[in-house]
Amino acid sequence: MSDDRNECGPAESDHAIFSRRSLLELAGLAVATAVLPPGMLMTKPSHSRDTTGQGVSPVMDKLSTYMSEASGRELPDEVTEKTKQHILDTVAAMISGSELTPGRVALQFAGFYGGRELATVVASKIVCGPIEAALTNGVLAHADETDDSHAASQSHPGCAVVARRPCGW
Repeated sequence: MSDDRNECGPAESDHAIFSRRSLLELAGLAVATAVLPPGMLMTKPSHSRDTTGQGVSPVMDKLSTYMSEASGRELPDEVTEKTKQHILDTVAAMISGSELTPGRVALQFAGFYGGRELATVVASKIVCGPIEAALTNGVLAHADETDDSHAASQSHPGCAVVARRPCGW
């Protein structure tokens, strides 16, 4: 892997390389998705042409401030550990999903469709385009419904977050 972690390119080996930073970025997305109630962030930004004059809600203002300052704060050990558990749970669901009919069909799709070889597909040797890999990995994660879930948000955040291979991995 090159020293430039901002450049997205094919993996040099069969193993995905996770940096601590990329893991924590994904964790932040998963935590934000899991913690906020559905519909809480459904306000228009203040720079939009909002004729009601509502602007940014106090909740969105507080969340935006918190997120913009997050890079300077250490994550609590509890959050790091829970993130690892969610990622492992999702990867395990992808692997088990690869043996089921929806997973096998998704793997065939990625293998046949191809795309620019930038991203890996879990439980296979397929390297394809990032869109194809994200779609395939997401199908693998959902295939047997063993992926992580968050009852309060009624979502499966791992399938949306872990399934894609961001630049720098």
